[in-house]
Amino acid sequence: WDRMTLTHETVDGQERHRLVDSQFFRIKRSFDNSVFDMTEKSETLYDAKWKPLSISTSKFDGAQKSTREVVYSEKNISVTEASGGGKPVKFDISIEGKNVLDDKQAFEALKAGGKLKSGERFTFDRFDAENKTIEPSTWIINGESVRKSRAGEKLAGLSISVIQGGSRTEGLFDSEGMPVWILSGAMILVERVSKIPEPFEVDELSAIKT
Repeated sequence: WDRMTLTHETVDGQERHRLVDSQFFRIKRSFDNSVFDMTEKSETLYDAKWKPLSISTSKFDGAQKSTREVVYSEKNISVTEASGGGKPVKFDISIEGKNVLDDKQAFEALKAGGKLKSGERFTFDRFDAENKTIEPSTWIINGESVRKSRAGEKLAGLSISVIQGGSRTEGLFDSEGMPVWILSGAMILVERVSKIPEPFEVDELSAIKT
């Protein structure tokens, strides 16, 4: 499951936005019922105009913990990573001459410019913190659409096709740019629910061959 929370706050008289994304992923082996859990939590801080200021991420792969701190400045993006209690490693990525936006920032820019309508096409540079690369990302706005969830519910939102890194992702988003339905280029399907079932179970289990 993936739980995303968007809040708006005022710090020292300055308006800010905070996006918290918490993920949980479990692999269960059918032949011995052993499980392997992965969790990740990231917190992105934006200024009043949706420019990202920093991203703090903590991740557990089983018992191994890794952290990542991303700090944005006018000319650089600094990434500091540490894993398993090891010494932190810092990377600096230059963004001079590039139109670097993150996904939420891009959505808000299109929204403010009145370009969230069918037929619009928008290309920008996107920073991938996992791979520490800057790649072109193209959004194609398809207009309002409705999808039927696996549970039989109707999921409505703005349809956007995202082309990045050689793959294409299809998604529905609400008025704040939060995901309603996503089919990623890696063939991962995500659907919004009113409540995450406890315990979380699915009817059809995927088979991992390798």
